[in-house]
Amino acid sequence: MAEYKAGICNIGLRGRVSRAGYAAFSFAISFILLRTIQVNHFPEYSKLLLLIPLFFAFLSLCEALSGFCVKHARKGTYYMEQAMKGKSGEERKVGDKEHMLDMQKAKAIAMISALSALALTLVSFLV
Repeated sequence: MAEYKAGICNIGLRGRVSRAGYAAFSFAISFILLRTIQVNHFPEYSKLLLLIPLFFAFLSLCEALSGFCVKHARKGTYYMEQAMKGKSGEERKVGDKEHMLDMQKAKAIAMISALSALALTLVSFLV
């Protein structure tokens, strides 16, 4: 079972699996949007719309791979679900020092996601 570590891990296995599903869904939406733009001969600048689903796809993927949720970091909480005896986990607050470390990690994940979405969107202009 995963444990909370400031700036490293703030969600458990269930959270990671759900974020992986969100990432797959967002990548699928991005692909469908790209194909729709290409097939219907929309203007090239329409591909800029890919930024939105791609950002959420990369954000969810980073969260799933790292076990770190940006939303929980911003709220100053963590959620490590308990799979024992059918009990659900509970959201807990973190201290100020831990919140600072979590916010640094959250900013890094958001920046990586934004740059990845931008890069893939720019690649779509070459296709």
